[in-house]
Amino acid sequence: MEFIFSGRNQEQSAEADLTLKWNKDDAKSNYGMYFGLADNGDVSAAEKNVHLKAIHPEQTIILKTNFQNNRTCLTSTGTLSWNANQNQVVSYDLSVINRSGRGTKLKVVGLRLSVPTRTIDMAGTFTEKLSETSVDATLKCDADSDASKHVGIKVTLAPENKRKMVKIDLSLPSISKEHLAHIHRHAFMKT
Repeated sequence: MEFIFSGRNQEQSAEADLTLKWNKDDAKSNYGMYFGLADNGDVSAAEKNVHLKAIHPEQTIILKTNFQNNRTCLTSTGTLSWNANQNQVVSYDLSVINRSGRGTKLKVVGLRLSVPTRTIDMAGTFTEKLSETSVDATLKCDADSDASKHVGIKVTLAPENKRKMVKIDLSLPSISKEHLAHIHRHAFMKT
C-alpha cells in the first residue's frame, strides 16, 4: 500500500493532492482526490474558484464552482460531472445584477440549471419604485428543446389610499391561458 499527499498554500490559494494505492500492481485499486481553492478577489470585488476531483478506478467525479461579487453584480457558476464520457453533467449559472437608480430599486436575476435530460431557465426582476413593489418572473422547464413552454408570473403590491392592492398575473402561453387576480385589503387607521 502506498499513500502520497502533497499540498501548497500560496497567498490566497490552496491546493491538495492525495493518492492512495492499495495494490501498486493493480491499476484498479488506485484512488485519488484533488482540491483547489483560489481567491482572486480584491478590495472592490470578491472572486473565488473551487475545484474538487475524486478519482475512482471506474469513474471520476469533478466539481467546479466560481463565485464573483462586486457592488453591482453577483455571479456564480458551477458544474458537477461524473461519467464525463457519457455526458453526465449537472451545471448551474446564476446572476444577480443591481440596476438601482435614484428612487428605484431594481434587481435582475437569472438562473440556468442544466441536467443531462433538460435545461431549466428562470429569469426575473424585482422592482421597488415609490411605494409600489413588483416581481416579474419567467420559468422555462425545457429551455433547450422548447422555449415556448414557460410559465410567467407578475406580482404587484401597491397601496391605494387606505387599502393595499395585490395584482397577480399568471400566464401559460403554451396552453393559451392567462389568469389575472386583484386582491384589495383595507387598512383601518387608529384615531
